[in-house]
Amino acid sequence: GVAATITQPAHVVDLIGHVPTNNPDALTFWTNTAARIEAYREEWGVAPKQLRERPHDTCQGSAWDQAIHTAVMIARSPDRTLDRGLDTGLELSS
Repeated sequence: GVAATITQPAHVVDLIGHVPTNNPDALTFWTNTAARIEAYREEWGVAPKQLRERPHDTCQGSAWDQAIHTAVMIARSPDRTLDRGLDTGLELSS
């Protein structure tokens, strides 16, 4: 994540946008999300150009849902903050 924050790889920027510079919480979130994307890519040997393609394998598809699909959905949200309430789980805040 930290390396991605410094180098801003094109495939990460394509998925979640550029590194935010005006909000420390957004920067932390971006770094953590980039780390998840890169970890998925390394674990499954996925080329950057294939990141938007959901794999057919059930196990890898589940990992893709958690790492890539979720990151893209949050990046597209007008409000990128997350509500992490213990009683509600991980949700987008309104």
